[in-house]
Amino acid sequence: MQIKIGALLAISILMLHACKESADNEDTAAIENVGEKGGDNSLQELIDKEATTPDVVKQASGDQVLYNERFDYTITIPGFYTIKEKSNNGDGYFISSGDKDVDIRVYGENIADNQVMAEMELNTCESKTSFQFSNGYPGILCMQSDDRYYYYDTPKTRVTVYVHAPTRWFDRNNKLLDIMVKSLVVGKGGF
Repeated sequence: MQIKIGALLAISILMLHACKESADNEDTAAIENVGEKGGDNSLQELIDKEATTPDVVKQASGDQVLYNERFDYTITIPGFYTIKEKSNNGDGYFISSGDKDVDIRVYGENIADNQVMAEMELNTCESKTSFQFSNGYPGILCMQSDDRYYYYDTPKTRVTVYVHAPTRWFDRNNKLLDIMVKSLVVGKGGF
C-alpha cells in the first residue's frame, strides 16, 4: 500500500511539473511574438484590439479636436490621423499618422505632489528648447535620440505630446507636428 501511494505521489509530481513547463512555454511564445511583423500579438495589433475611439469634435477643416476630461486638455489632430484611447485610467491617447515607424501619444500626469520626479524627467533630455504654445503658454521640447517630448506644465499637471519617429519623418512633417503640438491647451485660459 505504501509503495502504491509513493508511486502515485511521484507520478502526480511529474504530471504537475510537465503541465507547468508547457504553460511556461506557451507564455514565452506569446511574449516572443509581440512586436514581430505580421504576428498575431504585435504591439500595434494589441493596441488596436484593446483601444476605443474617443469622442472628438470634427472641424469644418476636417481636423479633430480631442478633449481629455481627466486632465482638462484639448489638442487639435489632423483629420487624416487616427486617434485611439488605450488608457485604462483616462490619461491619454495613441495617435496614428499611418506610418508604422511613428509612435505619437498625448497624455497627462499629476505632478503637484511630485515636482522632483518632474524635474528628474527633464534632466534626462539630451537637449531642451523653450517654445510657446499657440495660446502663449510656455512649453519645453525635450529631445532624446529619435524621441521628442513636448511638455505643457501647469502647477498641478504635466501634459506631454510624445513622438517617436525616424529623422526622415520629422523632416517631412515638422510643420504639421508644430501646428498640432502648439494647439494643446490645458484648462480654461491655458492653466
